[in-house]
Amino acid sequence: MKNLLLLLIIFPAFIYGQAIKLTDNLPMKDGKIVYEKTFENLGKAKIDLFGYSKKWMADTFQSANSVIQSEDLNTGQIIGKGIVESTPIGMASVLGSKGYLFSVQLDLKENKARIRIYNIQMLIKTGGYETKLILDNEYKNAKPITGKGKIERAQNQVDTMNKIFESLIESYSNSIEKSKAEDF
Repeated sequence: MKNLLLLLIIFPAFIYGQAIKLTDNLPMKDGKIVYEKTFENLGKAKIDLFGYSKKWMADTFQSANSVIQSEDLNTGQIIGKGIVESTPIGMASVLGSKGYLFSVQLDLKENKARIRIYNIQMLIKTGGYETKLILDNEYKNAKPITGKGKIERAQNQVDTMNKIFESLIESYSNSIEKSKAEDF
């Protein structure tokens, strides 16, 4: 009985003593946030994948600020900038609208493609001003978050970001599959 009473007293201290790091649930590579996926056995030549990938970039990122920065058929690489809007969460919802600016790299080989999303910046727009937070720096250097409410808000922000970039990768995958099926 004493052990049970002691457990009931100590257990809440463990719950409230929890802390998370923002990077715990983000795909990290060499200290940076990098969303990446490789697709193999695509059954397509590099030149075809190159064309499909450029079309995906044009269809997906229609903003004037979202453009192909570099493309090289010989190396099979396309690099561009993307912007996506997001529903504001936490402090950003108080400050104004929010979105993400990021780099997209597509590496293409015979029957194989890789997408990488990196150099992610959070855009916060309010009252005619725009602030860019480089998330690699912000998240890597952030102190662990404590407190149930703060942990929940931070986890919601990370979950939202993961959904956004994982859905972009899924969109690329679907585009490649659709292009393969529509080939004539």
